[in-house]
Amino acid sequence: MVSGGWAQPLIPGAAEVELAHPGSEIKQNMSFRMALPLYSSSENRLMMTPQYRYLQLSDAFPFEVSQFHKLDFRFSWMHRFNNGKWSSVFFFEPTLSSDFKQVSFSDLMWSSGIRMVYHKNERRTFYLGFIYANRYNSNLIIPTFGARRQLTDKIVISGNLPFFTRFSYWLDPDTETGVYYLRRGFSSGITGNPDYDYIWVHERSLGLFANRKVFRNWWMAVNLGYRINREVNAYREPEHASWYFGTLLTNNSLAPEYQYSESGFIMRLAISYRFSVSSFSP
Repeated sequence: MVSGGWAQPLIPGAAEVELAHPGSEIKQNMSFRMALPLYSSSENRLMMTPQYRYLQLSDAFPFEVSQFHKLDFRFSWMHRFNNGKWSSVFFFEPTLSSDFKQVSFSDLMWSSGIRMVYHKNERRTFYLGFIYANRYNSNLIIPTFGARRQLTDKIVISGNLPFFTRFSYWLDPDTETGVYYLRRGFSSGITGNPDYDYIWVHERSLGLFANRKVFRNWWMAVNLGYRINREVNAYREPEHASWYFGTLLTNNSLAPEYQYSESGFIMRLAISYRFSVSSFSP
């Protein structure tokens, strides 16, 4: 399943496993997400979405630990304005990301953001917003811009920069195929290491995807592609708070104390449970 983080359509539950390619020093990468509706009306929807992510590295890295965990609790409020053309999405997301050997205050992070959505017509939708993220004594402001254009009954182009872009072709109502470009990241604190305080993993990939409805609202997904670049960087936490403008998926101005980079073919498998199409879905 091609997932674009904040900008993806609402999917109540999803589990994804990435198969490691030969020669990769990243041995396991998986995630699980479950959305829980807290309140819903014709104009408002409040959701809580816990997500768990797991990352396992090989012993080749200069860290005392190789397993990292990330637990998010995202609260999203979606509001549709009376004119029907505009809607807004606001989210707040506290995160605990650590190797869980020893949890510290630095392992607690949070982010928030707002996105304005303009529904020009049934075939055209535009998004504009920003995200604020606070972690490891750093403050990041990330602008976002996206759009969804339905060219025909079977062809859809969508994206949310700088996170993802995809071209979808529906073979039938139960089968979606296409091409995607994806950027995503993962960060976690490191316990008991005198040289590094946290790692920052970010990647860029390009490939093909296929989603197939298998039973009622349950979908299976396969991604086959090429990872253009994936980096594992280790940093020391800065002594003084700093501000950055850009994206949390790219390098910040801090020089990494350690850097590893790889590329190669990837395969991801996923199963998800989807909502019926609604006015809140991008």
